[in-house]
Amino acid sequence: SQNLYVAVRDEGAVCNGKIIRVSKVDQLQHSLLVTGFGYKHGEKWEANMGLFKFFVDRTQGVRRLGAAAIDLCHVAAGFADGFWEFDLQPWDSAAGVLIISEAGGLVTGMDGSPYKSDDLHVLASNPKLHCELVKYTGPVIENLRKRGIPLISK
Repeated sequence: SQNLYVAVRDEGAVCNGKIIRVSKVDQLQHSLLVTGFGYKHGEKWEANMGLFKFFVDRTQGVRRLGAAAIDLCHVAAGFADGFWEFDLQPWDSAAGVLIISEAGGLVTGMDGSPYKSDDLHVLASNPKLHCELVKYTGPVIENLRKRGIPLISK
């Protein structure tokens, strides 16, 4: 089936005309997460693989659908509880970021910093899980930063 997700700033988000909201899951062990892996198998890819393994053991599962825009919409609609990914470009995430925000979710950098479209890392979830997710994704970003790995697009 095909779904049409739409959001307008300060007017909410809908899927096929029905209002959507992020999930209310408040514990990592009860959550379902989604992520993606970029084409370059460098240091960020390895870091993401580590997070994938970590979260698989502590959640109900981690899915990889292959399209950040859909991943973000699934979080916005409450089908998944959180999403993280490296190396997204603004065209990969801009619409999904608005949709999640309008559906009551939070979008930041993986270190909890305010979301910026030129950051090469994003974390999106419902508000109840966000701080817990940042506890695990934030140190990964700090480690990459200390090693001089680029985290902002040029």
